[in-house]
Amino acid sequence: MNLKIMKNIFIKAVFTLLLLTIISCQNNEDEIIPAENTTTEETLIDTEKLIEENELKKENLSPELKNDILQERSSIRRFCSIFNPIIPIGYRVLYYENSVPCDFTTFPANLYLGLYNTAVCIHDPIIIPPSTTPLIKRAGSGCDDHYCIWILGKNFDDNSYVDVRTKNGSEIIASYRGADRVLTTSGADQLITVRFKTEFERREFATRGLRIWVVNPDPRKWADGRLIKRFQ
Repeated sequence: MNLKIMKNIFIKAVFTLLLLTIISCQNNEDEIIPAENTTTEETLIDTEKLIEENELKKENLSPELKNDILQERSSIRRFCSIFNPIIPIGYRVLYYENSVPCDFTTFPANLYLGLYNTAVCIHDPIIIPPSTTPLIKRAGSGCDDHYCIWILGKNFDDNSYVDVRTKNGSEIIASYRGADRVLTTSGADQLITVRFKTEFERREFATRGLRIWVVNPDPRKWADGRLIKRFQ
């Protein structure tokens, strides 16, 4: 009888030892699994790099442009068509795509090229061209007899000229080019002076006023018309 009792105690001891061993192994595994699945800052950085490198595999990107992107990752921005129908000045489009963050509309008029809701762009201030449109800031009559005009503005080219129309007419009655007008530069501003030649221009100038335009011939740009009347 004592032998049977000792046998049962031995079996229970072996079972208990086996159970403790299993539990101990399970705890060790629990400690390892979270460590393997933990997302570290380094993992996030690697993931971002993989995403960007995947974007660089776009077929329409040249090797030079890919290199620029790698060097200027912080300059890459995505614009949603619904919020930015016109790409801001200073950004160059790399490619278009459809992305979930910009998935606000499917109406073609609100999509880039009528197809894409996202424009992936890079900031490139070098591509911002200088304005070629003349700008008139102020204008008035001058010279001792007040039959001259002066035009203060900017973006005047070396070959800019001045077109003259009557107050209500559409036909050009005079065009002052070359030596017929004087162009000078002072700081950021430019000044054009013209002396009216014909009696008709002078009479209109003194009574009803004349409308003048500054024209840049090469880009075919001109400033908004300005009505000037002779100082009395």
